Amino acid sequence: DLKKCLAEMDSAGVIACVSLDGLSKDDIWKKHLADLRAVSRDRFIMFFSPDFSRIDEPDFGSREAARLEEAVKAGARGLKIFKSLGLTLKDKTGKVVPVDDPRIDPIWAMCGRLRIPVMIHVTDPVAFFTPLDRFNERYDELGAHPDWLFYGPQFPKKEDILAQRNRVIARHPNTIFIGAHVANLPEDLATVSKWLDAYPNLYVDIDARISELGRQPYAARKFFISYQDRIPF
Repeated sequence: DLKKCLAEMDSAGVIACVSLDGLSKDDIWKKHLADLRAVSRDRFIMFFSPDFSRIDEPDFGSREAARLEEAVKAGARGLKIFKSLGLTLKDKTGKVVPVDDPRIDPIWAMCGRLRIPVMIHVTDPVAFFTPLDRFNERYDELGAHPDWLFYGPQFPKKEDILAQRNRVIARHPNTIFIGAHVANLPEDLATVSKWLDAYPNLYVDIDARISELGRQPYAARKFFISYQDRIPF
């Protein structure tokens, strides 16, 4: 209910809201953009999300980059990457598609040319990649949502996926990347700080990670002061 959402935004003093549901698949983004604009042309911002189910097609990267360019001309303002990339998304070989798969490079490069940011979510909390036992701090949550557990030989390791993402960031210095959920490592702000120092094109979003930030208040305060220009919400 976008009208209700807009009213809630007004009451809370929220100027604008970004929707990450501009899906390339079946041109869903076109209807979604029209629905947003029917309520407000400037209060809702849409990000485009590639259709990775077509990654095995010839020239996937260039074709999807062209679709991205079309969406941006129509009004999209960024690119959204969901966590299935690098984690569960597989190509026709049966192997998980890594975040730094070269077939995706034309899309990252197009974002740089179009001067739009990439909101990239890869992996999940550290607890989701550890055994579901009495030592797991998210035991209750994972017990209620067992499909959120990515521990086992069938899944890539969290650190490997993050390394793939970082190689993409390094390979495309002209493209802005926003690492969702404190670059998906809020439990280790020292490492995230090293990434921010190493990659000037990396920013970090803090949503849904208040628990991790709140239990390290002194480190979090120092982090926010040091990187205040690199932390959107």
